[in-house]
Amino acid sequence: TGPGATRARTCRRWTHPKLHAPATSLGDQWHILAVGLPGDFAPPDAEETGSQLAERAQTAGAYVAAAHPAWYDLTDQDLLSVPAASALEIVNTTCTVNTGKGDSTGYIDRLLSQGHYYQIIATDDAHFRPTRPDWCSNWVMVRSPSPDPTALLAALHAGHFYSSQGPEFLEVTPLPGGTRLAVRTSPGPFTSPAAEPPTPPFPPTATSPRRSWIWSQSRGPSPGSPSSIARGVALGPIQSASEKPVGMEHR
Repeated sequence: TGPGATRARTCRRWTHPKLHAPATSLGDQWHILAVGLPGDFAPPDAEETGSQLAERAQTAGAYVAAAHPAWYDLTDQDLLSVPAASALEIVNTTCTVNTGKGDSTGYIDRLLSQGHYYQIIATDDAHFRPTRPDWCSNWVMVRSPSPDPTALLAALHAGHFYSSQGPEFLEVTPLPGGTRLAVRTSPGPFTSPAAEPPTPPFPPTATSPRRSWIWSQSRGPSPGSPSSIARGVALGPIQSASEKPVGMEHR
């Protein structure tokens, strides 16, 4: 939000962003997200590994992320074997609705504690089956001067985004001391079909219609840098930040 931000309700069609290649440590095909692939990107051959495919997609200009790691039980070593992945998908609606395995937030904490920093995305991965609604519950809000695909892709690469299950980030401010961020959000609503939203310690009143949170952080880039402010926070039933939070207050 603010200068340079844009909202768009139109849908622009890109080359399908999911790539598959052999094989994870459990023998499954990799599920790799590559947003912004050029139309002439060559499909993988039978010998290309997930790591090689992700690197080739990154070289072609795509924004690369590891999709729903909990859904198919990726190990930490699996993820570390794909260094081209800038982000992890920590919430996936269709995985939650269909198998109850859409929450991958644990990977972020474990890998961060080992010194591996990832951006965070949350998506629906919607399959649009009427009997199992899996749409409009998780999304990525991008700070971009326009909805043009080139501008959106540049913003993703720059880390100018956050992920949400409802609330919109209105303001993110580094606080004195260098360990906390104040985050002011819209009132909601929370939209995840998987669970009820958490109850804030001090619910907003009629005279305080907007929510504001203070995030305390134990490690990661210094507050105020683009990475610490914009590289993805998932709000809603699953509370997680791109830097590990150690405390949160309501204002």
